[in-house]
Amino acid sequence: NEVERARLAVPGAGEAQAFSAHVAVQEIVQGQGFGKVFAPMLNLLVHPSKPSFRQKALKALEQVVVLDPKTLANDQVRKGVLRLMGDPAKLVRAQAVSLVGSYMATSPQLLKEYFVGVCDRCRDTGVSVRKAAMLILRDCLATEGQASEIVDGACVAMIPLLKDESSDIRKQISHLLKSMWFPQPPSAGLSVAARFAQIRGVVAEAHKSGITDRDGQTVVDLIGDFLVEAMGEQG
Repeated sequence: NEVERARLAVPGAGEAQAFSAHVAVQEIVQGQGFGKVFAPMLNLLVHPSKPSFRQKALKALEQVVVLDPKTLANDQVRKGVLRLMGDPAKLVRAQAVSLVGSYMATSPQLLKEYFVGVCDRCRDTGVSVRKAAMLILRDCLATEGQASEIVDGACVAMIPLLKDESSDIRKQISHLLKSMWFPQPPSAGLSVAARFAQIRGVVAEAHKSGITDRDGQTVVDLIGDFLVEAMGEQG
């Protein structure tokens, strides 16, 4: 009957709540009220004395980003998240890095805006932060047709992790580089010429970066050691 059809047409409480939240986010992010409505949360992102407040603010921001990833492109949000990637508290740094991880590989704009910040976290003192950054860059490298400057920069940032104190990180980086430059079977992936060009680009970027591992070994030397070892395994 008409009453029954009308009742069935009404969305459930969960659907209504999700829709209302989505509409609210659109109004805030796309409208003029972003700064006013988000001011308390943005202030907590930089709270000077309470890491727990900064962490809770990141969790709140994550809920907004799930509904609209473009929130991460907002200038105020970007500055706050990048600042927290260098936070004194390891848990805050790890959460800030993880927040952008799900979106960088699929959004060229967010990749550009957060790339350097994530690369820097590969040298973090916290294992969990380094691993989070490494996994994000790995996913970015898996994107077909990725720009050469992203490939070069990501590899240079990750290669020092070949000597990381974490055996899991060392294994994952070694596996990643071998799959890129010494795929099995050899016909998989890029052509030999393209792989050689990629290695040459990474070496050139490594020379410019001046980055070293925790023992002071340069990225160029690390690349050389890795290539010798990998080619020995191939032989």
